[in-house]
Amino acid sequence: MNVTVPEESSTDPAYRYPIESVENAARTLLMLRSRSSIRIVDVAEELGAARSTAHRMVSTLAQAGLLQRHPTDKSFVAGPALMQLAQALTNKGDIRTEIEPTLDWLAKQTGETAHYLVLKEDQALFLACVESPHIIRAVSRVGHRLPAHITSAGKCLLAALPPGEVDRLFSGDRSWTTGTDLAIHDRDHLMAELAQISNRGWALNNEESEPGVIGISAVVRNDQGDVLGAVTVSGPAERMRPRITDIVAAVRTATDDFRLHRG
Repeated sequence: MNVTVPEESSTDPAYRYPIESVENAARTLLMLRSRSSIRIVDVAEELGAARSTAHRMVSTLAQAGLLQRHPTDKSFVAGPALMQLAQALTNKGDIRTEIEPTLDWLAKQTGETAHYLVLKEDQALFLACVESPHIIRAVSRVGHRLPAHITSAGKCLLAALPPGEVDRLFSGDRSWTTGTDLAIHDRDHLMAELAQISNRGWALNNEESEPGVIGISAVVRNDQGDVLGAVTVSGPAERMRPRITDIVAAVRTATDDFRLHRG
């Protein structure tokens, strides 16, 4: 696949002498338009190059923050710099801009870090954040992905899917080794917890993605009831655990108010 040159620019002398390395970098990044992650072998095939060359290309893009290694395998996904660039170029009507006041309110109300996430297949993607003012806090993960089943937001979003879609995402042989010892490590456990989350309307990450960190989430919906994403409040377990009931109430209030005011 070649980078498409706009028709009106085809006679511009500048387009007659492309820099091959830049063109290959662009082709590598554009592979993410049709897939959620890329492997070295995929890049080598796309560029018609040796794997060693593809590896250097991917490593250079990762060093610049445009790609990052997938948390559970050897593939690469969009990096934080690429996500931040995409976010900066998004128009003002984007949900991430709309959700910022909600995250700000949650961070002030709870004193902890608030994130907004969406589901990308079986991964939870962090898109926006307002950090806690505490020195010891959950830090921003904007641009990062984690397996959905080890995060509170990911579990909320999975619970909102039709059962058949969850079956598709978690069918066949898969690794359940991600997360801590407290994380979900089999499909039956996952389905039971998703049913519980669906009934109560919120999810808990009880030190499942990272030791010592607790997260509480609820889905964000529009006025038609469609799921847009999820918000999470997360922080050190020693501060979060005694306040779980209060933080659940704050998260539920924030998501209900967002839907009311957006509608």
